[in-house]
Amino acid sequence: MSDLIDDKMLSDWRSNYGLVDRTPAEAMRWWHDRMDGKAPAGAVAALGLCIGEIERLRAVGVGYSQQTVDALSSERDRLRDERDDNAWWRKELADKLHERETEISSLRAALIAAMEIVQRERVRVACNAKDALTSTSEAVYIGILRRLDAVIAQADSSIGREG
Repeated sequence: MSDLIDDKMLSDWRSNYGLVDRTPAEAMRWWHDRMDGKAPAGAVAALGLCIGEIERLRAVGVGYSQQTVDALSSERDRLRDERDDNAWWRKELADKLHERETEISSLRAALIAAMEIVQRERVRVACNAKDALTSTSEAVYIGILRRLDAVIAQADSSIGREG
């Protein structure tokens, strides 16, 4: 799977939306006070939080990498097979299987929680886009919506593979 959101895109977002040297809350105030509504301040703050969450998930080995889930799923399947073949290993493998399934569930739950935030923000941005006063502000909204749609599609794809 190729990543839809790569490091360059995250870096560009940080740079373009004033998130390089500002927290999401500071960037929100900056956009509101100095950028005269060129982007919704709340969307900038949400983008900053989403970038932080993506980086946090990547740091713990999740990212939106299907390889991680695939590796854990393969190990889970292998452990199930071994558990069934040898009664002596049954208890130990059952514990390992439970650990892996718990880890997979936690990773999926974190991804789903992050995507709920992104989807709520996407709805808010879409509502604001309807009221865009100029073609320039409409273009900004469209760009934000496309990026949020890419994040949502990537997460849906990852979640759909594991069922």
